[in-house]
Amino acid sequence: MSELHPAHPGVGEVRRGGGGVSVGQIIASVSFAGGIVWLVALLSGIMSIAGEYRTNLYYPLVAIFVPYFAVFRMRYVPRLAMIPESWLWILSVAAPVLMYFAGQNDHWGDRAMKHRIVFFSLVAGSALLLSGPDARRLLRVSGWITLFIAIPIAFVEIVVPNLFSTAEGRSAGFYVNPNSASAALLMCVILAVDIARPKVKTLVLMAFTVGAAFATFSRMGMLFSSFLALVFALSPRYADRRALGAGGRFAVLGVLGVIALGAIAWTAANIDLSGQAAMRLRSFLTFDLSDDSATRRIELARTSYAMVMDHFFGQGLGFSEKALLVPHNTYLILGLDYGIPGVLTYITVLLLGFGRGLLVGWRRGAGAMCIAALLMFTSLFDHYVANGLYFAVGFAVLMTGALIDPPKPKPAPRAARPWNSPEAAVARQ
Repeated sequence: MSELHPAHPGVGEVRRGGGGVSVGQIIASVSFAGGIVWLVALLSGIMSIAGEYRTNLYYPLVAIFVPYFAVFRMRYVPRLAMIPESWLWILSVAAPVLMYFAGQNDHWGDRAMKHRIVFFSLVAGSALLLSGPDARRLLRVSGWITLFIAIPIAFVEIVVPNLFSTAEGRSAGFYVNPNSASAALLMCVILAVDIARPKVKTLVLMAFTVGAAFATFSRMGMLFSSFLALVFALSPRYADRRALGAGGRFAVLGVLGVIALGAIAWTAANIDLSGQAAMRLRSFLTFDLSDDSATRRIELARTSYAMVMDHFFGQGLGFSEKALLVPHNTYLILGLDYGIPGVLTYITVLLLGFGRGLLVGWRRGAGAMCIAALLMFTSLFDHYVANGLYFAVGFAVLMTGALIDPPKPKPAPRAARPWNSPEAAVARQ
């Protein structure tokens, strides 16, 4: 599969001259700053706190960014159109529109179609943004900025109530839902660090992010964050001298783990956790799923699965919301509304993103594989993955391969030396 990112920058190329600031440098700075604003607005969840279906902030943001994309990013449209996932995403919005005009245009159908268009536009805009040569740096910087915003909020929420949270006593930040918040935090840390080349500062950032994920008291988030920390610790070092070896990583993570356990013990002893938070923490530590929340979700999943199997092509736009069916599972939500074809399309998008990283190997594709694995896993326990505005960046990353490192250039072949040259004579001696 051809590389999406060109070897030579176009718009945004920085040419170093004799002095002063060139036009190219100004263009590059404006382009980069605009990209950071777009990504942070999505990744931080700020767009998710306003209005019905969380789209009120969408309209002014897109209105502001239309000129930006027209000037700086439209040149990447032909290249983006060559990616198979692009057409799958077009199908994901074309099918609901056709369903709407075919008669499924009641209040719930209108909401569902509107949200599919919104989500598609955010994925497409993010994909255009990440199609340029500055994609990796954009993701790294915006990931760090977002975590500097989201991590303190997550810890503060343990003692200060969050008016935007849908679950009392659990951190949600601007993401509204604690389960989605934990997944968004973990997605940001994958964007911000190089999973295949761990360093001390990235290990510290990973530790704080895992702590923030635990503050959501999402069992899904606690489980995947523990898995991600283990992957980070066991990642092969390769030949990068700046990366920590396995021993150093385990030492740093060991110290941070002891501190984290002490913080959990202190929190449990000194802070009055809500019943839901205490129950979820105890359930995670003891693997006990007999609580009301877990049993109710299992029952809802069974009911939804049976309905999906009974209606191959789904039951129409907005059916799950209209019927108040919330199985906490993205695959089942898509199956209820769009049937088995909708579920297969969604799984294909995720597998293509994971496969692209797998084909180039762990050293180059670790980030892409981790993003795909996070979205796959989160989809099992959260019904917002195909709708949460912040997840649009993750899907755009998989579509463009923005987290896949370019191959190292091969060394130039050594020039042949005549057999009777002084160098050849020395070599024969």
